[in-house]
Amino acid sequence: RFKLFNLFVGSGRLQQLINADFSTFFDEDGEGFTGKIKMTNTDLRVRVGYESGYQTGLTNAALFRFGIYNDAEKLYTDIWERGQWAEGLQIEDMDTYTVVGGKLVDKNGNELTKGATARAALAAVEDPATLLGEVQYPDDSFDDPAASGIDLRKLEWGVSSYDLIPASELPNLECRKNGKDQLYDSHPVYGQSTTTRYCRYQIWDGTVTTKYSFNVESHPQYDVFYANAVEAGAVIGEKVIVAEPKTMYYTVPETTGLDGNPVFGKDAGKRIRLDFNGHGELWGIPGFVYDTATNADLGDHIQGEWKSTYRYLSRFIMADGAKIKDGIDETIEYKVKALEGEVWLTKADGTISGVGDLGGRYTSFYDGTVADLADEREMTVLGFEDWGTFDTSNGNWLNSSPDGINDNDNYLGARPTPTVNGGDTAVVHGEVIFDPSP
Repeated sequence: RFKLFNLFVGSGRLQQLINADFSTFFDEDGEGFTGKIKMTNTDLRVRVGYESGYQTGLTNAALFRFGIYNDAEKLYTDIWERGQWAEGLQIEDMDTYTVVGGKLVDKNGNELTKGATARAALAAVEDPATLLGEVQYPDDSFDDPAASGIDLRKLEWGVSSYDLIPASELPNLECRKNGKDQLYDSHPVYGQSTTTRYCRYQIWDGTVTTKYSFNVESHPQYDVFYANAVEAGAVIGEKVIVAEPKTMYYTVPETTGLDGNPVFGKDAGKRIRLDFNGHGELWGIPGFVYDTATNADLGDHIQGEWKSTYRYLSRFIMADGAKIKDGIDETIEYKVKALEGEVWLTKADGTISGVGDLGGRYTSFYDGTVADLADEREMTVLGFEDWGTFDTSNGNWLNSSPDGINDNDNYLGARPTPTVNGGDTAVVHGEVIFDPSP
């Protein structure tokens, strides 16, 4: 923040401003000084300008102007209605909450909770959010002071306290004061009372450094407790303390392939920061955007629209057993193990040489001619059974003939009777469904 008049130190007209009336300090047309602030000897810049919701420019300078105006041109009157939101509260109008015995209570000693009846009702339904999707409650926390009425919010996810400020931060929450007399902005209830007033924008501006919030959610919450003392120091029935996310570091190997080039490409030898967020959640491996339609590598990031054919892929895969180091204590190491992966299949649209399409047609793999195909006389019919006619009323075949049309020397014989699992599948994806062994 700049105290603008301090920028005029050394100026003769600054003393004139101090000693004289404003009307003698500024020109008669209302124009006074134009000042310019410029940051030099630094690469710091301020973003300015917006286009389609994005800031588009950078600057290291700013202009400001001083002038005098007729009060009638600048003063205005607002009409406030009961229930509308206005910035600023005095301490007696603020709610306070305290944690007592692990419970949050208000200034009257009442615990903030859904209550036993509501908790039981919500626990009894599969999807409380859907059940409460159309239920609304009044909330004027963000109501526009210039508009009438109170905002309505849906109850499906619960209710929130927004920002709670510890008592130690109250001095940082005080509203800004203006002008020579250092007065608060006029307020529809307090007017320009000099009683200390507190404003929420101090949180948004970063003046307040610590804040809390509490949520009363529609979904039930569960705690995890030790069922047995499997961990050192664990006590049966004690609540499990879930570890916070960790920062890890991984040094990419500099292994070279048979061609002499690094197996891990441009990442070889780099120290990569990773974020561990629980079992199966290790993030941070650098990657690139791949277009499955064109087989093109689009780089680390793309500008513009994300297409359905785009995939974000990791540039390398960490081998099982690879070691990563704790971000706080590098003497602590962890080993990684892949829990899942993905297999990329070749397109079956007939455009890939040597790969047929879904109809079994090839485009450019074979270079033979029709004459190279087997003569039809060499293609022997080995025989088949005549199952007769299917009766839809009882699900049976009528007039079936096991021998059927099998009048050739190469007939293999009648279909054998299944002996394993009645003919049903015995093994599915490696899992034995039926074991015929004794």
